[in-house]
Amino acid sequence: MSSYLPDDIFRHIYTLTPYETRNKFILYNHLGNNLYKTEINKIKKIQNFYRNYRIPDDYLTNAGLEKYQSFIPSSQFDSNDWNVNIVIRFYISKYPFEYLYRYPEFMANKLNTTRKEELNTWINNNLPNIENRTLRNIDNFFRQNNITPNEFFMAGW
Repeated sequence: MSSYLPDDIFRHIYTLTPYETRNKFILYNHLGNNLYKTEINKIKKIQNFYRNYRIPDDYLTNAGLEKYQSFIPSSQFDSNDWNVNIVIRFYISKYPFEYLYRYPEFMANKLNTTRKEELNTWINNNLPNIENRTLRNIDNFFRQNNITPNEFFMAGW
C-alpha cells in the first residue's frame, strides 16, 4: 500500500489549507507541487497586470509628458494630451468616494448653461439617488455623456 493520499483527498485538504502554509505541499508529492505552482502563476499574472496598467498618482498633473514639468501659461495648456478613458479611470479610482457619488451634480453646476441643462436632465432621468449610487452609475455618467478631459479640468478636483 502506498503512503500517499489519493489525489481527490489531497486536493480537498489543499483547498482547506490557508494560503500561507500551502508552500509546504510542494514537498509532499508531484500534485502538491503542481497545484502550488499554478496558484503562484495566477498571482503573478495579477501582479503583472497591475504593474502594467495602474494609473500613476500624478497622471492629472503631467499625463506622462515632459512639457508639463515646467510652468506653462494656461493659454498653451492642451487638454487633448489626456486620454479620456484614463482620466475616467483616474477619477473613479483616486477620487474620494464620498465626493465621487456627488460629482455628477458638482460637474453639471460648474459647466456652461447649455451643457449644464443637458447634464442635469440626464442626471434626473438616469441616475439614482446619491445614497444608492454605485461606481457603475458614475462611470455610465462619464461615458454616456461623453465628458471630455477639458470638462473634467473645468469642473476641477
